[in-house]
Amino acid sequence: MSAVKGLKPTQSWVNVSAYGANLANDLANKSYDASSDKVFFGISQKWIRFRVNAVKPEKFQYTHFHSGLALDRMKNVGVLTDFNGDFVSSLRPDDVLKRYVRAIGDSGTAFIYLGREYTGFGASSDVLTASGKRLSLRQWLKSIPGLDVQLFRGGYAYTGGQWTFVRIRKTRPIVEIPELRFLGADRRTDGDVPSIAFQEEKPI
Repeated sequence: MSAVKGLKPTQSWVNVSAYGANLANDLANKSYDASSDKVFFGISQKWIRFRVNAVKPEKFQYTHFHSGLALDRMKNVGVLTDFNGDFVSSLRPDDVLKRYVRAIGDSGTAFIYLGREYTGFGASSDVLTASGKRLSLRQWLKSIPGLDVQLFRGGYAYTGGQWTFVRIRKTRPIVEIPELRFLGADRRTDGDVPSIAFQEEKPI
């Protein structure tokens, strides 16, 4: 909410997701529901509603895409959000990340949903690095030079929550994202998303 609130009229919020096609209208008309007890409850609901009320959708451009392929023609996106979008559904998260980093430019911010805390795509998928290390996919994101990657967790286990996402910003103009080769997948966790293994190859 803070990132969206700070957008300037010349900046845009791009949402790559299966959800949110009418989000701008819902925000403008205050037709949203903060009463869910799945993640937030009690005073948290009031805090979320207060923060959302501060967002002025008429002051920036909101664009919803079901696929991030359209981002190839966009630059300097102020805020980019991916909730159950391309990143967790693609077997080439490196390509998706490269597209997102290019779109946000030097001053934008990307928020990417990684699934559940212990069994989601970001935690259970592995990357075998070129130097021989074995990292979870979210650890791999944090290891890329030139990217400021912050991991956030929310929700509660007993309500079915415990979701995670990362906030990504660039710290230098040129960022080389290593290429990942898909090795295979299995169901070694209890989550809905299979565990996937990637091999890190040359930068792209």
